[in-house]
This record gives sequence, C-alpha cells and structure tokens, in this order.
Amino acid sequence: MKKIVLKRDFLLYLFAATILTIIISFSLFSFFTKKNINTFEKKIKEITSDSAVLADIEKIIYTHIELLRQIRNIPEKNSKKITYPKIKIEDTRKIIDKLYDKKVSSDLYNALVLNYHDLVWENINDDNINKIIKQDKDILKKIDAVKEKNNALLNQFISNLNNIKSGLGALLVISIISVFLIFGWAFYYWFNSTKFINTFLKEALIDDFKIIKYADNLGIREDTKKFIEDIRQITEDYKKIDQEINQINKTFHNIMDAIIEVSSTADTISSSAQELAKKMTSYMDSVRNTRIITKNISDDIEKIRTETGRGTAFNKKMEETAKDGGEKISKTIDEIKSIDNIMTELNEVVNKMGQKTAEISKVTTLIKEIAEQTNLLALNASIEAARAGEAGRGFAVVADEIRQLAESTASASKKISEEIKDINKTTEITVSKINEAAKSITACVETANNAGIAFENIKQVIEGSVNAANSIYMLTTDEVKKIHEIVSIISKVEAMTEDMATNIENISASIEQETASIENLRSTMEDINEKSKKIRTSFNSSEKKIS
Repeated sequence: MKKIVLKRDFLLYLFAATILTIIISFSLFSFFTKKNINTFEKKIKEITSDSAVLADIEKIIYTHIELLRQIRNIPEKNSKKITYPKIKIEDTRKIIDKLYDKKVSSDLYNALVLNYHDLVWENINDDNINKIIKQDKDILKKIDAVKEKNNALLNQFISNLNNIKSGLGALLVISIISVFLIFGWAFYYWFNSTKFINTFLKEALIDDFKIIKYADNLGIREDTKKFIEDIRQITEDYKKIDQEINQINKTFHNIMDAIIEVSSTADTISSSAQELAKKMTSYMDSVRNTRIITKNISDDIEKIRTETGRGTAFNKKMEETAKDGGEKISKTIDEIKSIDNIMTELNEVVNKMGQKTAEISKVTTLIKEIAEQTNLLALNASIEAARAGEAGRGFAVVADEIRQLAESTASASKKISEEIKDINKTTEITVSKINEAAKSITACVETANNAGIAFENIKQVIEGSVNAANSIYMLTTDEVKKIHEIVSIISKVEAMTEDMATNIENISASIEQETASIENLRSTMEDINEKSKKIRTSFNSSEKKIS
C-alpha cells in the first residue's frame, strides 16, 4: 500500500510541474508576442508616415523642376532678378525639417538641403538650372530606393508575424500532447489503485464475520475492528478522490477551451497582418501611379509652352503684315455700323450657346487667356488688313506656316468633336443670323474690294489661330482628365489608410483578448493547484491510516 501511495505522490508532483510549465510558457510567449506586435504596429505607422512625407517631397520636386524650366525660358536680362518665391521657400523648409525629424535617409536630406541652398542663394543661369534639375532627378531615384527599403521592412514584419504564429501553434500542440499524456498516466494509476483497493475491501467486508471471529480467537478483536473501520474510511476517502478527479477533468476542459481561444486569436492577428500587408502594397502602387501621371502632366505642359511660343512668332508676323492694310479697313467702318443691330441679335444667340457650353466651363477657363489673345490677333488683323494692298501677299507665307500648324493639331481636334455636338443646334441659329449680317456686309464689298486679297490671307491666319487654340484646348482637356485621375488615386489612398487603421485596431483588440484568455488560464491553473493539494492531503490521510 505504501508503494502505491509513493507512486501517487510522484504522479501528482509531476502533474503539477507540467501544468506550471505550460503556464510559464504561455505567459512568456504572450509577453514577447505582445511586445513584438507593438513594435510591428509602431514600425507600420512609421512607414505610413514616411510614405506621406515622400509623397509631399515628390510634389515639391516636380513643382521645383517646372519652375526651373519656366525660369530657363525667361530672357537673359531678367534672369538674375529671379529668386525662388517666398512661399515656396517656406514650404520647402518645412518639408526638409519634417524629413530630418523622421530621419528617413541622411543622403536624401543632404541632397534636398543642397538643392535648396543652390536655388535660393546662387545666381540663376542655365548651367545652375540644369545642375539643379539633374540633382532633383537624383533625389527622385533616392526616394524610390527609400520606398523599396520600406517595402522590404514591411515584408520582414509579415515574416516575423508568421513565425510568431508558427511558434504559438507548436507550443499549443506540445501543450495539448503533454496534458493528454499526464492525464492518461494519472487515469492509469488511479484505475489500478482503485481496482486493487476495491478488491481488498470487498474481500475484507464479505468475510467480516470470519475475520472478527478469527481475530477473537487470537485475542485481537479490537484491532481487527479498528482495521475494518480504517478500511471503510479509506473507501470513503477514495470516493472523495474520485469526485476530485472528476472536477479536475472539468477543469482540463476549461484549459482546452482557453488554449483554443488563444489559437483563434493568433489566427486573427495573422489574418489582419496579411490584410494590412496587401493594403500597404496597394498604397505604394497608388503612390507610384501618382508620380507617373504627374510626370505626364509636366510633359504636356511643356508641349503647351512650345505651342504658345510658336503662336507668338506667328502673331508678330501677322502684326507686321496687318499694318499695311490699316488704311483700307478704315473706309469700311461706316458700313460696319449698319450691321450693329444684327450683331446685337447675334450676341443674344451666342449667349444661349454659352449656356450649353457651361458643362465645359472648367476646361475653357484653362484656355481663357489664350482665347483672348487669339481674338485680339483676329481683331488686329482685321484692322490692319486694309493697309495691306499688294503688300498683303506676304500673308501667303504666314498662312502656309499656320496651315502646317493646323494639320499638326487636326488629330487632337477630333477628340473634342463629341462635346461640340451638343452646341451644333445653337450654332445653326448663329449661322442664320450671320447670313443676315452678310446681306448688310454686301454693301461694303465695293469699298473693301481692294482689300480682298488681304482679307483672304487674314481669314487663313484666323483659321490657323483657331486651330492652334483647339490644339491647346485638347491638351488642357487631357490635363484635366489626368488631374481627375490623380484625385481618384488620392481618394483610394485615403480609403486604404482608413482600412489600415481599422486593421491595426483589430490587431490591438485581438491582443487584448489573448491577454484575457491567458489570465483565465492562469486562474484555472491556480484552481487545479488547490485541488491537487486537497488530493494530496487525502492521500496522506489514507496512508497514515493504512500504516
């Protein structure tokens, strides 16, 4: 009997040590897991903040390059008077200070400071401008390198989270196997011990009379009765032990539920982290798309500048040619007054056309200044055409150049044909009124006959100017579309940022649930420890009685 009790005590000690080991393992793993996840969350926020700073820097650099290109095209005599606008200086200074605080990259910070100094303090000339533009492009390459580094760090965080999940799974499997082994061992010894004691008591109680009678013959009646009573007491103790073991089984079920909950929480953390990684990748793609579209906008603006320069050259030729025709056009002024009333009606019709073109008012605002210049050129050409006379033949050369420009812009004009369909009906009314005006203008034909050739050339010039304006219109229309794309991408970035914040909150909530589950596990283990002490006390009492 003493041998059985010793084995039972050893089993209880081993069982308690195993449970304690599980508690310590889960506590340590929870502590380090929470610490690592907090670190990952902090790093993710830093990467998000760094990406926003880099996006601001890219915008400033592209503005920087565009301003330098505009400065480069200003005449030499004014170049030394040009400095960087004050508000641009302040904005750049703030971004550079912000970059320094974030410590994204010392090389990138030094490059920005160098460019800022060169632009503000050095005299502006073509060599310096080309040098600074080259430095800006180098900075953009460094920004791309920093973004790639951030992506690598993000992938490393995801790998670490997966490692934590794997470690938690391995610890969970080992804990479950250990618990089942100890529980099976305990049940085995408990079953054998109970079977042995039940057999002994059954034989003793069945043969109670014979044992007492035999003991009376030997003179040990009282000792035998005491022995039987002790055996009965031992039986009662074992019944209590059986109840305690049943309670332990229930406690083990609670432990298993807590472990399953911890595993589920770990899965939730991993899923949220993976979703966060996908959103971050999409965020970086959106930023990259924004950079590409902005570059395209810069190129198109450069084209507009070139077209405007060519138009300026043509305008100068038109002005010189139109001076010769000024005298002849003065004779037609009196006749033009007769069509003033008709022009008033025509103005009302044009106002109706303006209502229909309100839908594209945003685009026409962009080319308003160019349209005014074109109208001014047409008016100057009309005034000066009368002076042309035979000298008006010089318009042929200008008209040919304008025709070539019109052909180069014809393809771009097709893109706006669909938008002009809505105003065709109003245009028909305008044409009708213009026909009425044409009847009155007929009276002016004889007076302006000598200026016919000059007016024909002026007409071609005006048509070329209109085509040039249409070309500029198409370019600016494309710019508006691209700007809309930028706004859409920025909206997506904002939405993804909100999703990332939500995922981070979910991770924090999951960590809190894991902490609560481990706390419940600790409380359950303490309860098991108390019950183990009671079992050990019962066994000790039985051992003393048997001894």
